[in-house]
Amino acid sequence: MVELRASGDIDGCRSGAMEPDVGAWFDLLSFVPKYVHLRTLTRRGARLLALDEAHGPVTLDYFAVRVYRLPRGTATPETLLRQVRLELNELINPRFAKFQPVTAHDERRWRSRAPSGALLHMDPTQEVPLLCSQANKSHWRLSTVSTRAGQIHLLSGNREWGFAETDDNGWVFYTRGAERVSEIGDVPWQRLIFEGTRHLWGSFQRGLEHSINSRGGQALVEAPEIYHHPWSEVAAT
Repeated sequence: MVELRASGDIDGCRSGAMEPDVGAWFDLLSFVPKYVHLRTLTRRGARLLALDEAHGPVTLDYFAVRVYRLPRGTATPETLLRQVRLELNELINPRFAKFQPVTAHDERRWRSRAPSGALLHMDPTQEVPLLCSQANKSHWRLSTVSTRAGQIHLLSGNREWGFAETDDNGWVFYTRGAERVSEIGDVPWQRLIFEGTRHLWGSFQRGLEHSINSRGGQALVEAPEIYHHPWSEVAAT
């Protein structure tokens, strides 16, 4: 992953020297789920929240844990990634979020080896769903949606969890996102909103590090990378 030396200011949105680094998130910025998943959303009274329909700057982030040795009983990084998906609530601070499948059908799909298409609630008390929009052996993604009932996720965009091999025969496990606030009325509060996401995914880093180390593995949290970029400049690339 590219190195981001500064987070920038979410109100001023410094750019310039940082602009080339946007390419590291291009796949998330341009990602659209498969048609079959979009059709399922429509059938269930929901629709995707597109980045280009959201408001304010785009926040690009990357929260990683360097894994030098897999935990006991975990033979492959693919197995560990699946554990991360199924045990996500145990790795994050429950004060910030709790991920729960919407229906029993979503539960079965989410816990399967092909979770794409499952709908989740990030906060069951608000009942605002997320779509598992892509999944393979090396990563899986969640995309934010809104419903006909007027429920709308606070953020629009895509978030990915995955792993990559390192040059020293280890791995980096990460979550990374490309997100904007969904409603224009929330733009004045975007600093607080993204401060909350920083705490949430920082807790994920620490939870994953602890989980691996407590089971005989070896892992170390890396410094998070967060950058706020003017949407007009991103959209022009």
